[in-house]
Amino acid sequence: WGNPNCIVTGNDPEEIGRLTHLFDVVVADVPCSGEGMFRKDTDSTGEWSIANVELCAGRGRRIIHDIWNALKPGGLLIYSTCTYNTEEDEENIHYIIEELGAEALPIPVEDEWQITGPLKYDHPAYRFFPHKTKGEGFFLAVLRKANTETEELRFKSKNKKEKGKAAPTIPETVKSYLSDAPSFSPEWTGNILRMHPEPVREVYPLLREHLRILSAGICIGEVKGKDFIPAEELALSTALRPDAFPVADLDWDDAIRYLKKEALLLPAGTEKGYVLIRYKGFPLGFVKHLGNRANNLYPQEWRIRTGYVPERVRTILSPL
Repeated sequence: WGNPNCIVTGNDPEEIGRLTHLFDVVVADVPCSGEGMFRKDTDSTGEWSIANVELCAGRGRRIIHDIWNALKPGGLLIYSTCTYNTEEDEENIHYIIEELGAEALPIPVEDEWQITGPLKYDHPAYRFFPHKTKGEGFFLAVLRKANTETEELRFKSKNKKEKGKAAPTIPETVKSYLSDAPSFSPEWTGNILRMHPEPVREVYPLLREHLRILSAGICIGEVKGKDFIPAEELALSTALRPDAFPVADLDWDDAIRYLKKEALLLPAGTEKGYVLIRYKGFPLGFVKHLGNRANNLYPQEWRIRTGYVPERVRTILSPL
Protein backbone atom coordinates (compact mmCIF):
# COMPACT_ATOMS: atom_id res chain seq x y z
CA TRP A 1 0.00 0.00 0.00
CA GLY A 2 2.99 2.28 -0.39
CA ASN A 3 3.94 2.53 3.29
CA PRO A 4 7.75 2.36 3.54
CA ASN A 5 7.74 1.24 7.21
CA CYS A 6 7.18 -2.38 6.19
CA ILE A 7 9.24 -5.56 5.97
CA VAL A 8 7.66 -8.53 4.22
CA THR A 9 9.04 -11.99 5.01
CA GLY A 10 8.26 -15.53 3.92
CA ASN A 11 8.93 -17.88 6.84
CA ASP A 12 7.35 -20.65 8.84
CA PRO A 13 5.91 -19.34 12.16
CA GLU A 14 8.42 -21.49 14.03
CA GLU A 15 11.29 -19.49 12.49
CA ILE A 16 9.62 -16.21 13.42
CA GLY A 17 9.12 -17.48 16.97
CA ARG A 18 12.88 -17.66 17.50
CA LEU A 19 12.98 -13.84 17.54
CA THR A 20 12.32 -13.71 21.27
CA HIS A 21 10.21 -10.80 22.55
CA LEU A 22 10.62 -8.75 19.37
CA PHE A 23 7.07 -7.74 18.46
CA ASP A 24 4.60 -5.47 20.28
CA VAL A 25 1.66 -6.80 18.24
CA VAL A 26 1.15 -10.02 16.30
CA VAL A 27 -1.84 -10.46 13.98
CA ALA A 28 -2.60 -14.13 13.33
CA ASP A 29 -5.29 -14.52 10.67
CA VAL A 30 -5.00 -18.29 10.85
CA PRO A 31 -5.92 -20.80 8.11
CA CYS A 32 -9.47 -21.99 8.72
CA SER A 33 -12.30 -24.08 7.28
CA GLY A 34 -13.77 -20.96 5.67
CA GLU A 35 -17.41 -21.30 6.74
CA GLY A 36 -17.72 -17.51 6.63
CA MET A 37 -17.16 -17.64 2.86
CA PHE A 38 -19.99 -20.09 2.11
CA ARG A 39 -22.42 -17.35 1.08
CA LYS A 40 -19.85 -15.76 -1.22
CA ASP A 41 -18.51 -19.03 -2.67
CA THR A 42 -21.12 -21.77 -2.51
CA ASP A 43 -18.77 -24.29 -4.16
CA SER A 44 -16.56 -24.15 -1.07
CA THR A 45 -19.23 -25.98 0.94
CA GLY A 46 -18.18 -29.18 -0.84
CA GLU A 47 -14.69 -28.87 0.65
CA TRP A 48 -15.97 -28.67 4.23
CA SER A 49 -15.66 -31.63 6.59
CA ILE A 50 -15.40 -32.29 10.33
CA ALA A 51 -11.89 -33.62 9.72
CA ASN A 52 -10.90 -30.33 8.06
CA VAL A 53 -12.34 -28.34 10.99
CA GLU A 54 -10.21 -30.41 13.39
CA LEU A 55 -7.15 -30.01 11.15
CA CYS A 56 -7.57 -26.23 10.97
CA ALA A 57 -8.17 -25.92 14.72
CA GLY A 58 -4.93 -27.79 15.43
CA ARG A 59 -3.05 -25.80 12.82
CA GLY A 60 -4.21 -22.55 14.42
CA ARG A 61 -2.96 -23.67 17.84
CA ARG A 62 0.37 -24.73 16.33
CA ILE A 63 0.85 -21.31 14.71
CA ILE A 64 0.10 -19.48 17.96
CA HIS A 65 2.46 -21.75 19.90
CA ASP A 66 5.22 -21.16 17.35
CA ILE A 67 5.02 -17.36 17.31
CA TRP A 68 4.16 -16.81 20.99
CA ASN A 69 7.80 -16.48 22.03
CA ALA A 70 8.32 -13.62 19.57
CA LEU A 71 5.59 -11.51 21.23
CA LYS A 72 6.81 -9.14 23.94
CA PRO A 73 5.50 -9.57 27.50
CA GLY A 74 2.45 -7.34 27.67
CA GLY A 75 2.17 -7.47 23.88
CA LEU A 76 -1.07 -8.06 21.97
CA LEU A 77 -2.11 -11.03 19.85
CA ILE A 78 -4.99 -10.42 17.44
CA TYR A 79 -6.49 -13.79 16.53
CA SER A 80 -8.96 -14.06 13.66
CA THR A 81 -10.63 -16.56 11.36
CA CYS A 82 -13.31 -16.42 8.67
CA THR A 83 -15.24 -19.36 10.08
CA TYR A 84 -18.09 -20.00 12.55
CA ASN A 85 -17.43 -23.22 14.46
CA THR A 86 -16.38 -22.99 18.10
CA GLU A 87 -13.52 -25.48 17.67
CA GLU A 88 -11.49 -23.02 15.59
CA ASP A 89 -12.76 -19.95 17.42
CA GLU A 90 -13.75 -19.97 21.11
CA GLU A 91 -12.05 -23.30 21.84
CA ASN A 92 -8.73 -21.97 20.53
CA ILE A 93 -9.09 -18.73 22.47
CA HIS A 94 -9.75 -20.75 25.61
CA TYR A 95 -6.71 -22.90 24.82
CA ILE A 96 -4.45 -19.84 24.44
CA ILE A 97 -5.68 -18.49 27.77
CA GLU A 98 -5.32 -21.78 29.64
CA GLU A 99 -2.05 -23.00 28.11
CA LEU A 100 -0.19 -19.75 27.44
CA GLY A 101 -1.56 -17.57 30.24
CA ALA A 102 -3.02 -14.92 27.95
CA GLU A 103 -5.76 -12.48 28.91
CA ALA A 104 -8.64 -11.88 26.49
CA LEU A 105 -9.41 -8.17 26.24
CA PRO A 106 -12.78 -6.50 25.65
CA ILE A 107 -13.06 -4.17 22.67
CA PRO A 108 -15.47 -1.20 22.70
CA VAL A 109 -18.03 -1.67 19.91
CA GLU A 110 -21.20 0.19 18.98
CA ASP A 111 -24.57 -1.55 19.32
CA GLU A 112 -25.59 -0.55 15.80
CA TRP A 113 -22.70 -2.59 14.39
CA GLN A 114 -24.66 -5.71 15.46
CA ILE A 115 -21.54 -7.66 16.34
CA THR A 116 -22.29 -10.91 18.18
CA GLY A 117 -20.45 -12.04 21.30
CA PRO A 118 -18.96 -15.48 22.08
CA LEU A 119 -21.00 -18.65 21.62
CA LYS A 120 -18.99 -20.53 24.25
CA TYR A 121 -17.08 -19.57 27.43
CA ASP A 122 -17.15 -16.02 28.75
CA HIS A 123 -13.96 -14.75 27.14
CA PRO A 124 -14.46 -11.54 25.11
CA ALA A 125 -14.77 -12.51 21.43
CA TYR A 126 -16.47 -10.91 18.47
CA ARG A 127 -18.44 -12.61 15.71
CA PHE A 128 -19.47 -10.95 12.46
CA PHE A 129 -22.44 -12.74 10.90
CA PRO A 130 -23.24 -11.67 7.32
CA HIS A 131 -27.00 -11.44 7.97
CA LYS A 132 -26.29 -8.85 10.71
CA THR A 133 -23.05 -7.03 9.79
CA LYS A 134 -21.75 -5.92 6.39
CA GLY A 135 -19.29 -8.35 4.84
CA GLU A 136 -18.68 -12.07 5.13
CA GLY A 137 -18.40 -14.25 8.24
CA PHE A 138 -15.57 -13.36 10.60
CA PHE A 139 -14.32 -14.05 14.14
CA LEU A 140 -11.96 -11.87 16.17
CA ALA A 141 -10.38 -11.84 19.63
CA VAL A 142 -7.58 -9.76 21.18
CA LEU A 143 -5.32 -11.32 23.81
CA ARG A 144 -2.60 -9.81 25.97
CA LYS A 145 0.53 -11.77 26.85
CA ALA A 146 1.31 -11.89 30.56
CA ASN A 147 3.94 -9.36 31.59
CA THR A 148 5.94 -11.80 33.70
CA GLU A 149 8.65 -13.03 31.34
CA THR A 150 12.01 -11.33 31.67
CA GLU A 151 14.27 -13.14 29.21
CA GLU A 152 15.04 -11.12 26.14
CA LEU A 153 17.08 -12.53 23.27
CA ARG A 154 18.67 -10.45 20.56
CA PHE A 155 20.73 -11.96 17.80
CA LYS A 156 23.87 -10.02 17.01
CA SER A 157 23.87 -8.80 13.47
CA LYS A 158 27.15 -9.56 11.75
CA ASN A 159 26.64 -6.81 9.18
CA LYS A 160 28.72 -8.64 6.64
CA LYS A 161 29.93 -6.47 3.82
CA GLU A 162 29.53 -7.84 0.34
CA LYS A 163 32.82 -8.61 -1.30
CA GLY A 164 33.60 -7.38 -4.76
CA LYS A 165 32.77 -4.08 -6.41
CA ALA A 166 31.98 -1.03 -4.33
CA ALA A 167 28.35 0.06 -4.23
CA PRO A 168 27.40 2.58 -6.92
CA THR A 169 27.24 6.23 -5.96
CA ILE A 170 23.70 7.49 -5.38
CA PRO A 171 22.96 10.12 -8.05
CA GLU A 172 22.12 13.56 -6.66
CA THR A 173 18.74 13.57 -8.42
CA VAL A 174 17.82 10.29 -6.72
CA LYS A 175 18.40 11.83 -3.30
CA SER A 176 15.57 14.27 -4.01
CA TYR A 177 12.97 11.59 -4.82
CA LEU A 178 11.80 11.19 -1.22
CA SER A 179 9.97 13.75 0.91
CA ASP A 180 12.17 13.13 3.95
CA ALA A 181 15.34 11.70 2.43
CA PRO A 182 17.63 12.23 5.50
CA SER A 183 15.49 9.81 7.53
CA PHE A 184 16.23 6.97 5.08
CA SER A 185 19.35 4.83 4.84
CA PRO A 186 20.47 3.21 1.56
CA GLU A 187 21.09 -0.45 0.81
CA TRP A 188 22.52 -1.68 -2.48
CA THR A 189 21.92 -5.19 -3.80
CA GLY A 190 24.07 -5.25 -6.89
CA ASN A 191 22.85 -2.26 -8.90
CA ILE A 192 19.44 -2.08 -7.20
CA LEU A 193 18.93 0.59 -4.54
CA ARG A 194 16.56 0.28 -1.60
CA MET A 195 15.93 2.90 1.06
CA HIS A 196 15.01 1.99 4.65
CA PRO A 197 13.16 4.51 6.83
CA GLU A 198 14.26 5.13 10.39
CA PRO A 199 11.70 2.81 12.11
CA VAL A 200 12.94 -0.12 9.97
CA ARG A 201 16.64 0.60 10.35
CA GLU A 202 17.22 -1.03 13.76
CA VAL A 203 15.35 -4.28 13.23
CA TYR A 204 16.11 -4.85 9.54
CA PRO A 205 19.66 -6.28 9.96
CA LEU A 206 18.33 -8.75 12.53
CA LEU A 207 15.49 -9.93 10.31
CA ARG A 208 17.67 -10.06 7.21
CA GLU A 209 20.08 -12.40 9.00
CA HIS A 210 17.45 -14.82 10.31
CA LEU A 211 14.44 -14.58 8.00
CA ARG A 212 13.78 -14.65 4.27
CA ILE A 213 13.10 -11.03 3.35
CA LEU A 214 10.80 -10.53 0.37
CA SER A 215 10.59 -6.76 0.58
CA ALA A 216 11.78 -4.01 2.93
CA GLY A 217 11.52 -0.25 2.80
CA ILE A 218 11.27 1.14 -0.74
CA CYS A 219 12.92 -0.13 -3.89
CA ILE A 220 14.06 3.16 -5.47
CA GLY A 221 15.38 1.81 -8.76
CA GLU A 222 18.28 0.31 -10.66
CA VAL A 223 21.49 1.64 -12.17
CA LYS A 224 21.96 0.63 -15.82
CA GLY A 225 25.03 2.15 -17.36
CA LYS A 226 24.75 5.91 -16.89
CA ASP A 227 21.01 5.70 -16.35
CA PHE A 228 19.03 5.27 -13.11
CA ILE A 229 15.66 3.61 -13.77
CA PRO A 230 13.04 4.34 -11.08
CA ALA A 231 11.17 1.32 -9.70
CA GLU A 232 7.43 0.70 -9.58
CA GLU A 233 7.59 0.65 -5.75
CA LEU A 234 8.81 4.24 -5.81
CA ALA A 235 5.86 5.34 -7.94
CA LEU A 236 3.41 3.83 -5.44
CA SER A 237 5.23 4.94 -2.28
CA THR A 238 3.67 7.43 0.11
CA ALA A 239 7.19 8.79 0.67
CA LEU A 240 7.61 9.95 -2.95
CA ARG A 241 7.86 13.73 -3.30
CA PRO A 242 4.88 14.97 -5.37
CA ASP A 243 7.18 17.10 -7.56
CA ALA A 244 10.00 14.54 -7.93
CA PHE A 245 8.99 13.65 -11.52
CA PRO A 246 7.02 15.21 -14.35
CA VAL A 247 3.44 13.93 -14.27
CA ALA A 248 1.11 12.74 -17.02
CA ASP A 249 -2.59 12.25 -16.15
CA LEU A 250 -4.33 9.69 -18.36
CA ASP A 251 -7.98 9.02 -19.11
CA TRP A 252 -9.57 5.64 -18.38
CA ASP A 253 -8.72 4.00 -21.72
CA ASP A 254 -5.07 5.08 -21.70
CA ALA A 255 -4.72 4.06 -18.05
CA ILE A 256 -5.91 0.55 -18.98
CA ARG A 257 -3.44 0.49 -21.89
CA TYR A 258 -0.67 1.42 -19.49
CA LEU A 259 -1.65 -1.34 -17.04
CA LYS A 260 -1.65 -3.81 -19.95
CA LYS A 261 1.92 -2.61 -20.69
CA GLU A 262 0.93 -1.41 -24.12
CA ALA A 263 2.43 1.52 -26.02
CA LEU A 264 0.80 4.90 -25.47
CA LEU A 265 1.19 8.52 -26.46
CA LEU A 266 1.50 11.06 -23.67
CA PRO A 267 -0.31 14.43 -23.68
CA ALA A 268 1.34 17.14 -25.75
CA GLY A 269 3.88 19.17 -23.81
CA THR A 270 4.92 16.32 -21.50
CA GLU A 271 8.60 16.63 -20.54
CA LYS A 272 11.12 14.10 -21.79
CA GLY A 273 12.67 11.63 -19.37
CA TYR A 274 11.06 9.56 -16.63
CA VAL A 275 7.42 10.54 -16.16
CA LEU A 276 5.01 9.49 -13.40
CA ILE A 277 1.76 8.16 -14.87
CA ARG A 278 -1.46 8.88 -12.93
CA TYR A 279 -5.18 8.23 -13.25
CA LYS A 280 -7.45 10.73 -11.47
CA GLY A 281 -4.50 11.80 -9.33
CA PHE A 282 -3.50 8.28 -8.29
CA PRO A 283 -0.01 7.08 -9.39
CA LEU A 284 0.20 3.96 -11.57
CA GLY A 285 3.90 3.80 -12.47
CA PHE A 286 6.57 5.23 -14.76
CA VAL A 287 7.30 5.63 -18.45
CA LYS A 288 10.40 6.92 -20.15
CA HIS A 289 9.23 9.66 -22.49
CA LEU A 290 11.37 9.99 -25.60
CA GLY A 291 9.32 12.72 -27.27
CA ASN A 292 7.76 10.79 -30.15
CA ARG A 293 6.94 7.76 -28.00
CA ALA A 294 7.04 6.51 -24.40
CA ASN A 295 8.61 3.31 -23.15
CA ASN A 296 6.14 1.66 -20.76
CA LEU A 297 8.01 0.65 -17.56
CA TYR A 298 5.08 -1.09 -15.86
CA PRO A 299 6.34 -4.47 -14.53
CA GLN A 300 5.76 -7.26 -17.04
CA GLU A 301 4.58 -9.67 -14.35
CA TRP A 302 1.93 -7.20 -13.11
CA ARG A 303 0.29 -6.39 -16.44
CA ILE A 304 -3.40 -6.99 -17.13
CA ARG A 305 -3.42 -10.09 -19.31
CA THR A 306 -7.10 -10.30 -20.21
CA GLY A 307 -8.65 -8.32 -23.04
CA TYR A 308 -11.87 -7.99 -21.06
CA VAL A 309 -12.19 -5.18 -18.53
CA PRO A 310 -15.48 -5.63 -16.61
CA GLU A 311 -17.86 -2.68 -16.60
CA ARG A 312 -18.14 -3.10 -12.82
CA VAL A 313 -14.45 -2.25 -12.45
CA ARG A 314 -14.93 0.84 -14.61
CA THR A 315 -17.89 1.87 -12.43
CA ILE A 316 -15.90 1.43 -9.22
CA LEU A 317 -12.75 3.21 -10.38
CA SER A 318 -14.14 6.07 -12.47
CA PRO A 319 -15.45 8.18 -9.55
CA LEU A 320 -12.04 8.15 -7.80
